Amino acid sequence: MGFSLKNSADKLSILRYQYMARRKNSRHMLSINRKNYFHIIDAVNHFNNALDDLENDMSVIACCESLFKALNKLQTASINDNTNSSSKPHNESKNFIRLIENSFSDEEKIDFLTKTELINLIELSPPIMNHRILKDANYDPMNINLDLEREASAIHRELKDSYMKYCLDKKPKYQNDIIKKSGNLLYIIRSNIAHGEKTPKGPDIRKIERDTAVSKVAIPLLIYLFKSIVGGSDQNLIAYGTIAPGNINHQILSDINGKWIKCKINGKLQDMDGLPVFYWILGEKAIEADLFHSNDLPKNWSNIDKFEGSMYKRRLIPAEIDDNTFIIGNIYLARTP
Repeated sequence: MGFSLKNSADKLSILRYQYMARRKNSRHMLSINRKNYFHIIDAVNHFNNALDDLENDMSVIACCESLFKALNKLQTASINDNTNSSSKPHNESKNFIRLIENSFSDEEKIDFLTKTELINLIELSPPIMNHRILKDANYDPMNINLDLEREASAIHRELKDSYMKYCLDKKPKYQNDIIKKSGNLLYIIRSNIAHGEKTPKGPDIRKIERDTAVSKVAIPLLIYLFKSIVGGSDQNLIAYGTIAPGNINHQILSDINGKWIKCKINGKLQDMDGLPVFYWILGEKAIEADLFHSNDLPKNWSNIDKFEGSMYKRRLIPAEIDDNTFIIGNIYLARTP
């Protein structure tokens, strides 16, 4: 059963302990502070926009592009936050790959390599081609020869080979190799989406088909990576209304093991059909809310979503749990037409 924490010492002992323990086990876990706060805000906005697009059956390519924009903002925040590094790579692709590589502890790496989201990308067929290599070869979009296709898809095929080796011999060197090559392949996908269909030899009419197929597989992995990088967001629920402790609908959470702490969120509360609804607005004053942290929340989200109903949508926002200490959590926002 969930319980409430009364004093500031207890508050600091929970989520800060969680944060510091995970940071200790990873080479560089992204922290959220005043220095990179607005990059994190932009990242969360892009992430939430992608979820809105998915729910509204918008283009999967546009949704994938929004998720890459979210990761790009996290990449910028990570560079700003990485004050302990004596040498920061300036190459954009290396920075992106580094963001993916450094987001997992050793234990999390093992778990990541079992995820369906990753395996589906690895096993995607035909293999993903690097559009830059095609363009540099002045390719004919209606007749891509086999040698050029193999050269352009080399990264994806190397990733598949590394994964097969890991399945046979689970050595740490293969774990790192797969994560690095996955980051490289995702960077290629990001770049491919940015390129148009226009070529000197006519339109590449099949590119949209390729980008659509790849985006469908990449989106679940990008969502997983975003949540991993910001750190444990699926274990956090921000409550501002009737499901908060002491309120009429709190019983929906009362049987879930976890801890409650006070937090602040920026936005506006309004009444809709007798129920409070929250609008996340950065320029609004901070209001008091309650943050519930539980490792059991991920397996309960479906039931909570059903309980909240169609008037709300679950999205991510930052919450301030102490001066200059922020954490990303789920919140039920007003669903606007």
